[in-house]
Amino acid sequence: MEKTIAFFWENYEFGGVSTNLASLINSKKFTKKKIIIFSNKSNKALIRFKKLIKNPNKIKIITFKNYLDLNTKNKILKLFLLLFRPFIFFFTLFKIFNLLKRFKIDIFISQCGGYGDFRSDLGSVIIAKILNFPRIGIVFHHSYSKPIFWALTSNLINSFIIHFANRIIFVSKATFKDMSKTIFFKFKKTNIKIINNGIEINKININYKILNLIEKKFINGIVLARVQEDKGHEDLIKAFRLLPKDLKNKIKIYFIGDGNEKYIFYLKKLIKDYELHNNFYFIGYINGNGRDIIKYFDFF
Repeated sequence: MEKTIAFFWENYEFGGVSTNLASLINSKKFTKKKIIIFSNKSNKALIRFKKLIKNPNKIKIITFKNYLDLNTKNKILKLFLLLFRPFIFFFTLFKIFNLLKRFKIDIFISQCGGYGDFRSDLGSVIIAKILNFPRIGIVFHHSYSKPIFWALTSNLINSFIIHFANRIIFVSKATFKDMSKTIFFKFKKTNIKIINNGIEINKININYKILNLIEKKFINGIVLARVQEDKGHEDLIKAFRLLPKDLKNKIKIYFIGDGNEKYIFYLKKLIKDYELHNNFYFIGYINGNGRDIIKYFDFF
């Protein structure tokens, strides 16, 4: 009998979680599985994600309005969402219950891209337990980050939630190590599995845009990530400045990915002030698989 696997995925931008989930669904192990994906309507990655799926007819995507979403330009609304976060979280649980109760699910997986705050993906684990889904798992993609308000409360609730899962999966040892430092994050060793994100090395294609961009006489480096403060672009620029001049002249670094325009402007000014404009290049988003881009560079 065909099993139904459901992924609950709170997400906002295209990134590693998106490609990881797409690769998983495209794998041979999932060819005979019925797949349902629950995601927030404000998930900008869904359009690109759908294009990555080899057989889009095999999956059903259901979107919902996530009241925990902080991506709003309305400052008053954002302050309200921050101040009353725990109450909004419990209100969201009722909404998730009404969403999930309509389906018979054999395996339920929470795709958690940012542990540390009140999130619908972790909250869905409570509902999956209430609805008595046979198997419940959580995949943690991101290390611990402390919220602006209610850090202690969110830690208490999240540490309670994780014990409802039959299996907890981390995508790296570093993520597990960082998250296990928190006081309330206690694991049962039998529940934990570390499964590193991988790539299909036999399916690497030519990316002509990158091929024409690279100058082989230089040592070429890449930062393949959204340009935002927590990704380390600024740290790299400041560290690069400390290198000997003869080494600087041999290296070119390319920032590939979309990002915050104000932050990109700040980084470009920093590069100009440090006189590193011949070393750093902003390429923007390049369509294609990450593995097809990385292969052209000497360091990542």
